[in-house]
Amino acid sequence: MSIRLEWQTGDDGGRTTIALESEGGSRPSGFRWSWMALLLLLAFGAGMAVGIGWRYVQARRALLSDLDAVIAELRLYIEQGDREGFMALMDPGDGVWRAYQTAWFEALQKSPSPPMLPVELLDVTLEGDRAWAWVLMQTDVDPVVARFDFALRRGRWFIASPDVSAWGEPAQSSAEHVVVRYRALDAQAVEGTVPRLDRFVTNGCRLLDGVGGTCRVILELSANPLDVGPPASVAYMRLHQAVQPAPSLLQLRLPEGPTILVLSPLPLPLAQEIVRERLQAHYAGDAPLSWPRLEVVRSSRDWPRSAEVFSPEGPDLQVRAPSPSWSGVGERGETPDAWEDMVRHHIAEAMVRTRLGPLVGSASYVDAAWALAVGIAEWLAAPQVVPNTALSWASLESVGRSLQADPSDVLARRRARDAAAYIAATWGPDAFPALLRALGESIDLDAALSRSLTVDASSFEAGWRAYRSR
Repeated sequence: MSIRLEWQTGDDGGRTTIALESEGGSRPSGFRWSWMALLLLLAFGAGMAVGIGWRYVQARRALLSDLDAVIAELRLYIEQGDREGFMALMDPGDGVWRAYQTAWFEALQKSPSPPMLPVELLDVTLEGDRAWAWVLMQTDVDPVVARFDFALRRGRWFIASPDVSAWGEPAQSSAEHVVVRYRALDAQAVEGTVPRLDRFVTNGCRLLDGVGGTCRVILELSANPLDVGPPASVAYMRLHQAVQPAPSLLQLRLPEGPTILVLSPLPLPLAQEIVRERLQAHYAGDAPLSWPRLEVVRSSRDWPRSAEVFSPEGPDLQVRAPSPSWSGVGERGETPDAWEDMVRHHIAEAMVRTRLGPLVGSASYVDAAWALAVGIAEWLAAPQVVPNTALSWASLESVGRSLQADPSDVLARRRARDAAAYIAATWGPDAFPALLRALGESIDLDAALSRSLTVDASSFEAGWRAYRSR
């Protein structure tokens, strides 16, 4: 198309052209076809984009529907206590993961509070044959949001072991007495936790080691269950309950005399030399007692492929716990109070175990001594200032047996803490370090209590009963 303009002068009788101007002019037909081809290409691209976007929306809807069904089944099987159905949802190609999930199911069923239940799928990300989602979990206090991983096997989605690499790069936050190692996904949760844990560890160190005592705890957080501990311990920690493996139990039969028991709350490789020294100190004979003559009755390593729940790292104490994003964070990304409470109990028991060392003596002694040690750890994590009169009476010996048989026994832990509360109210918390040393170095309860609290076992239990009747 072209435009032609003329300017003329004159009247109706005659006109004279004074200017002529043209705009545009005709263009080659090939140019018009180029424009048409470009428009067609753009239209085709827009159509493809719409089609791809629609297929993505459809695929996402299908994924959400599939994972929603998995979460709904998971909730149903937990509520019904259906172990077979629960395990049918777990990745069939990962035997280690299935062992940990079996322990998690058992912990859910044994929990004294209502079980942690999945409620709603909040967000999903798909990466090939893997997917992960944030899932709203119902608890007996406030809801938490936990990350779930899924694996696609033969067209079906299963709950899978966390892909730790997706948690981001390793990071570390430090304070005077606490170092927390984690991955980037947990950064927001860890940020506010470090100062509070540092104050807790500082107070614990001062109480157990005196004013001049110094110690540091390295808290390792991971979503890889093998990096945290054995299945039973990890299962309870995911439920925000601190449960460490039961102490290893060993026995030694002397040629002439009673059977000597050794209760070791430390990993056996660490306890070996201490045990040998204590046996020599109390049961020296004509021939030196050697480690191989000790018979292992029960070992704390119920899952040898896993990391120890706690272990020394040079002069420091290394404690392991599940990633808060895996076990559940608050709706704003913060660590829930229950998670921090679990970590405090976990650290407190690790601190007490390392200072106590192996217990050597009769069955009644190691049982009673273990009850007092656990009670001190429970008191450190959550100090009790008045007797818990709602608890029925049980002797130290029976409490210790219960704690060895089932470290998750909530009633036994409360009874143990009640005994520690009696000590704190009568002799003051400063009596704890001397009591732990005496328990580790003695072979009977009378000697340990006389040395540390200046009472014998019968006087202690009588005083404890009177304290509970206030």
